[in-house]
Amino acid sequence: MARILLIRTRSEKYEKAYGAPPLGLLYLGAVLRQNHAHQVKILDMRADFLAVADASKEFVSFQPDIVGISGFTLEVNMLHQVAAAIKRESPGCPIVVGGPHANACSQELLDDFHINYVVLGEGEKTLPDLIEAVVLKTKDVNAVRGIVFKKDGKIVRTGPREPVSNLDELPFPGWDLIDVEKYYALPRFMPFTPDGGTPYMPIMTSRGCPYSCTYCHNILGKQFRARSAENVFAEIEALYQRYGITDFEFTDDCFNLDKKRVLAICELIIKSGVKMKLSFPNGLRGDVLDEEILGKLRDAGTRLICLAPETGSKRLQKLIKKNMDLEKLQRMISAAVKLGIHVHGFFMLGFPTETKSDLKETLRFIGRTKLHTADFFIVNLFPDTEMYRAAKAAGKNVPERFDDIDYHDTNFNISDVSNKELIAIQKKFFMAFYFDPRRIWRILFSPVIQKRFLIYYAVIFLRRVILRRRES
Repeated sequence: MARILLIRTRSEKYEKAYGAPPLGLLYLGAVLRQNHAHQVKILDMRADFLAVADASKEFVSFQPDIVGISGFTLEVNMLHQVAAAIKRESPGCPIVVGGPHANACSQELLDDFHINYVVLGEGEKTLPDLIEAVVLKTKDVNAVRGIVFKKDGKIVRTGPREPVSNLDELPFPGWDLIDVEKYYALPRFMPFTPDGGTPYMPIMTSRGCPYSCTYCHNILGKQFRARSAENVFAEIEALYQRYGITDFEFTDDCFNLDKKRVLAICELIIKSGVKMKLSFPNGLRGDVLDEEILGKLRDAGTRLICLAPETGSKRLQKLIKKNMDLEKLQRMISAAVKLGIHVHGFFMLGFPTETKSDLKETLRFIGRTKLHTADFFIVNLFPDTEMYRAAKAAGKNVPERFDDIDYHDTNFNISDVSNKELIAIQKKFFMAFYFDPRRIWRILFSPVIQKRFLIYYAVIFLRRVILRRRES
């Protein structure tokens, strides 16, 4: 048996605790305990808003045999600091890094001599094998598929590991490894939706996405793999019985790819007789929806869906390989709103070669939608994505320091519009959207926005507008 400390890092840009329960680490923790009898502790630096020194103290207190660290690209600076702090306390302790940034930048991570191994893709099978090799010494590390490490100064890649094919075989996340109730009060992905302190839980029902968007990390692969409807409902029922949770956020890449499965999940929830609140902060492909799916989602308790057309330009839809059917998407937005579902839209401004004409086309598209709310982000490049590689080859200002990435700033503008113009256009999008009387009316009668939050978010919005005006 090994003692394992799993750490989720945070970004230094944030000034307070945030984040949903760390599903990835909870799955790993459950597998390590149930299938391998290891002792596991999870340290969530986002939720507890911990400093590097706090992580170091936790390491000293727990005395693990191995440490696993997971972090996003925006958190890479703190990830390196945490690894260095652990090595100062115990130079011989193996440090393993996984997650989105690890998959994109394994060599960069291993150039930091504090990090020993990088796990690529899903870790439920790879990490136990790696522990057997480097802690228990019962396996040859070269035989562990799905890892990258350095040997004699050279990078060693052991080859890809097949993703988990039958997701029903995985245990449910190890919820007892965290203080579940602590997360209820933290800001959620869609911060205007929660009733303060209401019990909720994210749930992932499938992995993989068959689409080819050029800006996507694609960590879980192109092969769509889904849990059975019965397995999904069993987790929902377990969370309801154990914690009284009836509010669930679905975090799949593409939840609705298998229509039959979607309808079956909804039917099981409906037949349970328990009134659920379901939301989809991501994971619904808008042009794969239809009226039957939307009706069942509504009947099962869905009150919020987020759809991501990204751009209203048909030329850019092809360029970024999103290939969204924009006409069908418009119909699905209208159908969802008619059913009483709050619909939020995500848009990205500043794609490669994007012109003022493209941006005007997006603005016209938005004007025709019945979206309740929307976000307008500046395109950012993430390492090892097709868009990053193409922009770098074209001599664009691609990021070298990924902690400088900012969805609301033009640190890495790769469009054909100047920084000043792009910021002005972003402000114009916000103004045109939220000052539309029809939009204000929809927001006032939204099924999810609590009226006591409206003044708060109006202040936030006006503050952003004023700030942008000063910057321009």
